[in-house]
Amino acid sequence: GDVSGKGTRAAMTAAMSGGMVNVLARRGGPLEEVAEQVNAALRAKIEKRMFAAVCLASIDSARRELTFVNAGLCEPLLRSGDTATYLSAEGTSFPLGACGRASYRSRTVALSPGDVVVLYTDGVPEAEGRGGAQWGYDAFAGFLRGLPAATLSARQLRDAIVREVARLTGRPRPADDVAVVVVKAL
Repeated sequence: GDVSGKGTRAAMTAAMSGGMVNVLARRGGPLEEVAEQVNAALRAKIEKRMFAAVCLASIDSARRELTFVNAGLCEPLLRSGDTATYLSAEGTSFPLGACGRASYRSRTVALSPGDVVVLYTDGVPEAEGRGGAQWGYDAFAGFLRGLPAATLSARQLRDAIVREVARLTGRPRPADDVAVVVVKAL
């Protein structure tokens, strides 16, 4: 996830939203309910211009299924074979805390052995190169397609993405937050 703003208010929003998601997710309810409950609670507790963009995901390894609810975060990227496809959300995709009543719906995607799912914040595709141009979503998907996913672990894929962002920006620390989670189906 990612929160709007910077500083203490953003840190508090991140801590509250992360804590709420953690508590509610551990109860084992549907991801839609977790998102809706956190949304309502955050809306009551944070300033109106603040929000938390979050993609809640669970994996059923026995069935090889990814289920997710996207509340304002970048669309997950699925690498399957030689393709890389962005996974759109079902229903509302407002960030948590951004609007009072939001009805979230989950989406379930079947995974094949070797498939890779990348969850990430906007600091990845919006990473600015030395000339000020953003990397972009198409270039990010193309980069993922070009990686030898069959021979790399999830950690190695994640590290390759982070290294590429650093290479593009020319800085070890990009201007925006970069968070990357990579899941590889076995």
